[in-house]
Amino acid sequence: MDMLKEYTKFMAISILLGIIITCLIGVLLAYTNISDNMMGTLIFVGTAISIFIGSTMLNRKIKKRGYLYGLIFGLIFFILIYTFSALAFSSFFMNTTVLVYLLMAAVTGIIGGIIGVNI
Repeated sequence: MDMLKEYTKFMAISILLGIIITCLIGVLLAYTNISDNMMGTLIFVGTAISIFIGSTMLNRKIKKRGYLYGLIFGLIFFILIYTFSALAFSSFFMNTTVLVYLLMAAVTGIIGGIIGVNI
């Protein structure tokens, strides 16, 4: 039960951080000459940053099996965001972009987990 509490706390922090980063990206795109074509890349990087930070913070607290708990963190983050997006847009779909995001979430979670255990 303690592990669920930790996951919930750091997942909330990570999602909040993701929302803040997304808002900053929106402001950046609105008030600069950065092309709108960069939006997908910026969102991808912002999502990776929020997963990395959340996974690192979680595994600093847990201090064991960072790769496993980081992977689980990244996959849970992906599932939550994907489910929310699918419900908001009324369609579940699978394409290469979704698979790339899944892979990014898993790898970023693993890296954050390994770093979190070792710092």
